[in-house]
Amino acid sequence: MVKRIGNIPDTKPRSWRHRLTAPLSAAARQVAELEEGVGLRLLAERLSAMDLGERAALVVRPALGFMSADLCLIGPGRALVINALHWAGDIVPGDKGEWRGGGGKVDLGRPDRRARVFCDRLAFSGHARGIALEPVVVFTAGPAHCKESAPEAALVQWDELEAFVRSRIHPSAVGFPATELIRLISPKGGAPCT
Repeated sequence: MVKRIGNIPDTKPRSWRHRLTAPLSAAARQVAELEEGVGLRLLAERLSAMDLGERAALVVRPALGFMSADLCLIGPGRALVINALHWAGDIVPGDKGEWRGGGGKVDLGRPDRRARVFCDRLAFSGHARGIALEPVVVFTAGPAHCKESAPEAALVQWDELEAFVRSRIHPSAVGFPATELIRLISPKGGAPCT
């Protein structure tokens, strides 16, 4: 199991609007789960359970100044800055460059850009020297297809997650320890969990 730093946040309570609409359609259920933070919880639990060696660490809700991401999986010589997107289906670009789902009706933000900018800030801080930083977006609700021409992060489907992570995090690789990086991005008071 991966050493986890920080607690997995609780799923937000379902709003009265979503309690009424989610049982009526798959699209409404998907919007409700997106807003409740189901994707982060599913992804954090799955990554925490993976066997990536003793030197792998998963930081939940890493922060650098005012910037944050959902997760940062750190292994020997590499860190994956990961945002979970709990969405399935087609994703199209909106008028302002945002990602939109549900036929363009649901604003999904830009999780790829947030992960890339977080990586850029980490690199600029100087605390990640010798560590390859990679931005990643994981689709946690099922197959998603991004019609964006040039996403700013690796896009990973839920059923391809384990193969993707194992291709990036090698327990025998060199380039560790990353204790300074882990300390920098860990949530305040985020004690190591197991």
